[in-house]
Amino acid sequence: MTEEIIEVEKQSNFKFAFRWGSIIGFITLVYYLIGFYTGFEKQLYFNDIYFFMDIALIALMITEYRKAMQLTELKFTRILLIGMYSALVVAGFYALYFFLRMSRLEPLFFQAYLGDVIKMIKEQFNIDYSHIFKPQMLGMFKGVFLFSIYVSSFISSMIYTLLLAAFFSLNRRVYKRK
Repeated sequence: MTEEIIEVEKQSNFKFAFRWGSIIGFITLVYYLIGFYTGFEKQLYFNDIYFFMDIALIALMITEYRKAMQLTELKFTRILLIGMYSALVVAGFYALYFFLRMSRLEPLFFQAYLGDVIKMIKEQFNIDYSHIFKPQMLGMFKGVFLFSIYVSSFISSMIYTLLLAAFFSLNRRVYKRK
């Protein structure tokens, strides 16, 4: 009986996090597409605005979870679990944006990016990796690039979730004493 309750609770946690991860991810995708088409992504504050927007959306997700589950207290581990599930979805939308950018929006984006990386490595470390990058390897490098974008987006979302979970937990403990 208790195993069934735990399984139902896990499924509802995943559904809630998937829904909110999809919402946050879609907002991320639209924000970056608008930034691309308007040229705003080249501005200095473009990523800073997204940083605050992402944190605010994750905080909203956590508070909505507490309201939806009718909980007075939310455990630190539960916040991390919900955040992890949603971060997996958000990272997928972020990687989708870069896939769209490389394949449809700006086909020469990856070649220019790779050229800048090779140039930077050559200037900083005096190592010339340009002979390694052949046209036959471009597909593999694009795949590795998208995977690294996915992983880095997941890690950053988890760091934001960790900070928010710590904030909510400490806030609860401080006000619980009074």
